[in-house]
Amino acid sequence: MADSHDEEQPQYTLYRSRPKLFRRRESDDLLPSPGRPDEAPPKAPRPKRRLRPGMFVAQVVGKSMEPTIPDGSYCLFRAPVIGTRQGKIVLVQLRNVIDPDNGERYTVKRYQSEKVMDGDSWRHIRITLKPINPDFQPMVLTGSEEGELQVVAEFVEVLGGIS
Repeated sequence: MADSHDEEQPQYTLYRSRPKLFRRRESDDLLPSPGRPDEAPPKAPRPKRRLRPGMFVAQVVGKSMEPTIPDGSYCLFRAPVIGTRQGKIVLVQLRNVIDPDNGERYTVKRYQSEKVMDGDSWRHIRITLKPINPDFQPMVLTGSEEGELQVVAEFVEVLGGIS
């Protein structure tokens, strides 16, 4: 049985408002998904931890999460997010809004929410997606905009250089 460290993980490059998906070929090479056949995908570096189902690699482009996530870094993410999202760095898909810093529908930010009791359950009154870099502004969504985002995955680690 092969060690899970030897298994390739799917790669995604997030830019231009859509993830760039890579699919596996029998030869273990990665091929770009339809739409950009001219661009060969780089091999992402191996993570330091044991890989689990739901983990994937994505290239994070932008400076809003520096210095924790340098611009252009390949990062390991885990989906779905287990337990609270509060304070975690997450990959978010925005639905009817865009990230004002990059004009895209995907963003990586620190998640913070404020909730109130609404009968027997909780309701978000504000979700804030916070950059680490103080040169960037947080994105604030009010309760009526709560459905405007989907938390896709939780950030696990920045991977080393591209091989």
